[in-house]
This record gives sequence, structure tokens and C-alpha cells, in this order.
Amino acid sequence: MSIQMYGEATVDLNEQQFTGVFSSFFNALVMSLIWSGCYLAVVSRREKKLIMSQLKEQQLENLKSQINPHFLFNTLNSIRGMIYQDQDKAADIVTQLSELFRYNLTTDLQTHVNFEQEWTVCEHYLAIEKVRFGKRLLVTMQCDDALKKVVLPSMALLTLIENATKHGIAHLVEGGEIKVDVVRTGETVTITVNNPFDETKLKSGTKLGLQNIQSRLELMFAQHGKLLIKKQSGQFNATLEVPYAT
Repeated sequence: MSIQMYGEATVDLNEQQFTGVFSSFFNALVMSLIWSGCYLAVVSRREKKLIMSQLKEQQLENLKSQINPHFLFNTLNSIRGMIYQDQDKAADIVTQLSELFRYNLTTDLQTHVNFEQEWTVCEHYLAIEKVRFGKRLLVTMQCDDALKKVVLPSMALLTLIENATKHGIAHLVEGGEIKVDVVRTGETVTITVNNPFDETKLKSGTKLGLQNIQSRLELMFAQHGKLLIKKQSGQFNATLEVPYAT
């Protein structure tokens, strides 16, 4: 009787040991699977972010490449139109164009620049157009020094200036004034280009450049970047909204 009880107790003890070992192994396995899952999730998330970042940069480059040929084509047309009218003025345009090429080369690998850099190239472009339009083209720019480092897509402001000139001032007999204002409101900086225009002469071709800017803003700043267009009483307003960063 006592021997049988001893045997049963031994069997119960072995079962408990086995259960304990199995439970420990199972817990370790579960923890290992959880850790592996978390690790893979983190790695997968990092890889996904890297891939998305690379795709975003490629998209930005593709959009940027659509702007440069269009801009240079228009500038060369300006030179062509001046060669037989005034050779000295044509030479001045070529000088300004060389500066534009220099800027294009230095920013070739950049998808974004600061306002100060962008305004410099705009000044070269406007110098070319002032040769063509003379007193018909007036330009004013207001920007506090603290806002000159605000980041925006490269060639974005230039595209707005070009649109204001070619689709606004060019169609007005008396010409007009292009106003550029940079203002900070909270954590947002607005860059507004205002110009008079003749709505009957506004071509649909302006939409491609504006859509390009909007796409680049969304890729760079998501919901924090916008392009707002307003046409009222013969005035065309194009406003870039970008985040303010110190």
C-alpha cells in the first residue's frame, strides 16, 4: 500500500516537472515570437519609410525636370525676339541667361531652396523680361530678413513670376506691377505673387506649372504646403503656403 502511494507521488511530481518545463518553453517561445514580430515590424516600417522617401525624392526630381526646359525655352524665345531689334539688349539678356544657367547647375541636385536663393534667380529672370517690356513691367518685393531662409520648392517662385509676366503683364498694353509679399502667420509663411491680368487672354497653359508646384508642395510638406489661387477684379493672386522653421 505504501509502495503504491510512493509511486503515484513520483508520477505526479514528474508530471508537474514536465508541465513546468513545457510552460517555461512555451512562454519563452511566445516571447521570442512577440519580440521577432516587433523587430520585423520596426524593420519593415523603416524600410517602408526609406522606400517612400526615395520615391518622394524621385517624384520631386521628375517634377523639377518638367520646369527647367519650359523655362529655358521661353527665355531663348525672348533672346530670339531681341536679336534683330537691339543687339546690345540681346547681349544683356544673354548675360542674365548665363547667370540663370549657373543657378540651374548649382541647384541641379536640390529639390528645395530658401527664399533668398530663389529670389536671386527671379531677379535674373526679371532683368531679362525688363529688357523686353521696359517701363511696362514694374516689380516690388517685401520680405523681412528673418523670413528669407524659409524653404520652398526650387523654381516654384520663379514659375509664379514667369506666369505673372507672360500671362499677365505681357497682355496688357500699359503693363502693370508684380508684387511679391512674404508674411508669417503663426507657424505658416505665405509667399504671394500678385499681378494684373486680362481674363480674356488667360490661357489654359498656366495650369500645368501651377499643378506642378502643388504636387511638389504636397510631396515636401504634406498638408502643411499649399498653393492657393485667387482671381478677382482683374488681379491674379498666387500664394504659396509653407511651414515656418527656424
